[in-house]
Amino acid sequence: MIELIPHTAKWKNKFNQLKEFLLSLPNTFFMEVDHIGSTAIEKAPAKDIVDVQCAIASFEHIDQVRTVLEPIGFVCIEDFNQDHVPFQEHDYFLSGWEKRFFTGTYANQSFNIHIRLKNSLNWQFAQQFRDFMITHNDARYAYMQFKERLASSGVDRHTYCVIKDSVIDLLSLQFFKPDKSKN
Repeated sequence: MIELIPHTAKWKNKFNQLKEFLLSLPNTFFMEVDHIGSTAIEKAPAKDIVDVQCAIASFEHIDQVRTVLEPIGFVCIEDFNQDHVPFQEHDYFLSGWEKRFFTGTYANQSFNIHIRLKNSLNWQFAQQFRDFMITHNDARYAYMQFKERLASSGVDRHTYCVIKDSVIDLLSLQFFKPDKSKN
């Protein structure tokens, strides 16, 4: 069952701890570290898992990413190589949506770390979704009501994510404006 809890300032603090650590590494290959997802949206209930996106220049650096994340307790989910592409089947591949995904705990907080190319379509999408939810109270309220009802329905995590993706696709008609000059 999916459990959503009320928003807490702890999420921002824990994100900042992890961000500071990642950006303090010598010869870092992380170009930017960003707090995304529902835990980045004040007043939004969420699972107690902080979503972070880390920008890299190329997926050729993924072995370096592993050497940093795995020793501190993160695991790469090998079969998770891209985000859902809006308005496409879940197995549709589009290079601008490629990523690598790590999950684990740092400083007593669960995290999902999305490794994406700097300014890729999925990088922009995550930022624009977060910003839209922060600045549009009615959309945030409706989306959070939807998430709470879906979570309470008893669906498993995979089904929860698949259904939620379709609703985010519909919302994206209002917020997603890709800047293709950044790719």
